[in-house]
Amino acid sequence: MKEDIDEITSYFVKIHNILGNNNKVDIIYDLVKPLGKSDESDNKCGKYSNYIIRKIYKGQKVACKSILNNKKGCKLYEILPKLSGCEYILRFYGISTIGDREVMLFEWAEHGNLK
Repeated sequence: MKEDIDEITSYFVKIHNILGNNNKVDIIYDLVKPLGKSDESDNKCGKYSNYIIRKIYKGQKVACKSILNNKKGCKLYEILPKLSGCEYILRFYGISTIGDREVMLFEWAEHGNLK
C-alpha cells in the first residue's frame, strides 16, 4: 500500500513539474505538509471508514478524504488536476497525511456532499 501511495505521489509531482515548466498555474497539485491529528471526532462526516475530516489549510476549510488504492482511484487521480480549474467542481488542493492516513484535500462543501 505504501508503495502505491508513493507511486501516486510521484505521478502528481511529475504532473506538477510539467505544468510549472509550461508557465501554467502551479496550484493544480500541491503536496501539502502533514496536517495535525487534532480532535477529529467533531470534524468527521460520513459513515464507516470512508469518512471526510474537516481541517484548515491556508486559512480555508478543506475536506480530507482517504486515498483510494484501486483502479478507480488511479483514474480519479489522473482527472483531478485537470478539473481543478473548473468553477463548478470542488477544487482539489493536493495530498497530505493525517496521522498515518494518506488523504486528498478538497474544497469544503459547507452543506454536505454534492453527489
